[in-house]
Amino acid sequence: MSRKVTVLALLVGSLALACTEGTGPAFDEGLTDAAPVLQAGIHHLQWPAADTPQQFTVAGGTPETQILLAEAVSSSGGYTLDNYQVSFWAVKGRDRAVQINYVQEFQTFGLTWDDSYSKTVASPYLRFTVPARALDEGPNGEEYSYGDSVLITITIDPTDMVAHYEPAGLRFDEDYPATLQVWYTGANGDYDSDGDVDKYDSYIEANLLGMWWQQDPAHPWYRLPAVQSLTERWFRSELRHFSGYAVSWQE
Repeated sequence: MSRKVTVLALLVGSLALACTEGTGPAFDEGLTDAAPVLQAGIHHLQWPAADTPQQFTVAGGTPETQILLAEAVSSSGGYTLDNYQVSFWAVKGRDRAVQINYVQEFQTFGLTWDDSYSKTVASPYLRFTVPARALDEGPNGEEYSYGDSVLITITIDPTDMVAHYEPAGLRFDEDYPATLQVWYTGANGDYDSDGDVDKYDSYIEANLLGMWWQQDPAHPWYRLPAVQSLTERWFRSELRHFSGYAVSWQE
């Protein structure tokens, strides 16, 4: 019997994360030379199959951060992922950022049952940063002035490593764009879904994997210019507007 999936919703009043790494190359998503790819031609990285829903946490903040948390917990005691949403206020004139971590549970077996135990480890999944001067135009086309704010919502897919960002139509400054860094360390390593992790999966990671964006589910996907770290297994890209973003590959 399937378990009804509950929703964990977090309203983050203000989050500020210190970023120690530089941003990627400047670009405009709407002016890229990348050809559109239909949904059927894109292979999204996926979360590993599990008996319980994926678990996530929100990290970062300052002493003045105020978090209003409404949580729905499944009977297994873990936060569920379907429609998992994080919202925070971006303010013109202030740096804002939110980081979402995925949680892994490891089982350690000792010589006896009493020596066995499990532990959870939180690792980064995505970090979204809005610099103080990033807000440009709202969904209605009006320019933001100093002190104006907008509620940004990130929704994570429970199966594919895809995240959707709202409100639609929000645009960022060309010179001070928002940045998105996505770690794929938690993904299922069988990228080609052939039943095993082999040298072709390594080839996909090194040569085919990338950041992609989609205006909405009815539109095709486009590849984004992005910086990749093969050693730390992440991509970082600059965002000009809100869409769906994913770490994916195309044959």
